[in-house]
Amino acid sequence: MKPVIVTSLAARIASTYARDASILSRKLARPDILGPQITIKMRKILKNLYILSLLTSILSPLIALASPTLGLLLALIAMVELALPNIAVATWRRMLGWGLDRETPAVLTYLLPYASGPKYLADVIVGAPREHFTWLRWEADRLEYLLSLGHDPLSALRELARTTPSKKLREALLDYVNTHELGAPRSQVTMRLLERALAEARGQWRGYIELAKGIIESVVALTMSLVVLAPIGFMASKDIAPLTLIPAILSPVGALALISMRPAIGEGDTGGEIPLLAVTGAFASTIAFLVVGWKIATIILAVLTIIVEYRSHLAFRVEEKATMILREIAVGAKYGRFTHERIAEALPAASKVLRALISALTYAGKLGISEALINVYRVLEEAREARLSSKGQGLILTGVAVLTPPISIYMINMLANLAKGGEALGITSNPQSLAVYLAAASPLIPVIGAALWRGRKLSLTPSLIALVLSLGAYFMLG
Repeated sequence: MKPVIVTSLAARIASTYARDASILSRKLARPDILGPQITIKMRKILKNLYILSLLTSILSPLIALASPTLGLLLALIAMVELALPNIAVATWRRMLGWGLDRETPAVLTYLLPYASGPKYLADVIVGAPREHFTWLRWEADRLEYLLSLGHDPLSALRELARTTPSKKLREALLDYVNTHELGAPRSQVTMRLLERALAEARGQWRGYIELAKGIIESVVALTMSLVVLAPIGFMASKDIAPLTLIPAILSPVGALALISMRPAIGEGDTGGEIPLLAVTGAFASTIAFLVVGWKIATIILAVLTIIVEYRSHLAFRVEEKATMILREIAVGAKYGRFTHERIAEALPAASKVLRALISALTYAGKLGISEALINVYRVLEEAREARLSSKGQGLILTGVAVLTPPISIYMINMLANLAKGGEALGITSNPQSLAVYLAAASPLIPVIGAALWRGRKLSLTPSLIALVLSLGAYFMLG
């Protein structure tokens, strides 16, 4: 009888824990804050974490009887598991806010054709094509849920703005709601959206350029610091050559990160094939240098440079042609000339924005697609000018990154010459190892500068120039 009672008691306790965990997960994951879809998934995860935390906390005193250290460790794990649900929700909200901030200029541009029409903006956001707006779809689902609770479109937008993790989207929505509630004409509402879209496009590119400059300068500084460390390594008879791996790895990784973080508006969507090919080519050249020799490394890099430049050139031509077509369409729209067929030719210039706009042509065409296209073109042109302003800075920083490896090798050469015959200084280490590693890493270091200069149409030409210059400086050691 006793085993049955114990089993029943254990089942009751487990049921109580499961019910409490379910209640806690419901309080933390709410559909009006997270949206219905993510709430269902999040509640399952949070419930399991709460149950796991309770079980671990029960086990910890029992384990402590046999091993106090292990019991204490389990207690700490239980505390971490208890905090994980809050961390999970906060992490998702931060990710969503970051993604929405990046999409805001494109979202505002997409909303422009609807601002002057009778359709509520809340309905437009709910019906926004999910495939073109990766992050907005989560807030669109949440907005749809708020509308289903009985909110009118304006109050639902206000509630969405109040609880969204994106500061930029919040400001844009509140701007729209306030203007609409004041009874402003729809033309003024459209103008406010346009101004906001233009400001967001400029600000996004400005912030991106500053971030990229800081990362590139850090990689260059790390490379140059090897020259400062070289005398110390020589005197201590320590080989500091492996330290060159730090900037050599940070540069391509940083380049891919910068490309992935580039603003979604103002640049054609050429995919990730060219950046991946360029980074792979730079890595292949470095590995070939260390394993086979500098001749094979140079040949590999030269061949891949030609391939990458050819593909980038084709991508440039497609984007320029599309931009020209978009300009012609925008100019023609002022005089009432517009054909739906031609706008498809301009897709590479606008990427997601025009793809989403095409899905709205049936609606927007009746309400003035000409005005909408003119506004869209203004935003795209503003973003494009902001992007082009980064090319000059990117080219200068790329040049600095190209010169950094050969200059570092040349300075190491000077240090080695000064150290010759200077046994009194205690210098016994050979600089050849550091010079070899720097020369081998030279194709990788300029890649991050090229990411700011050329974006997704990455170039290996700076890497090839850096390798040739580094070989020249390296052979001066002989």
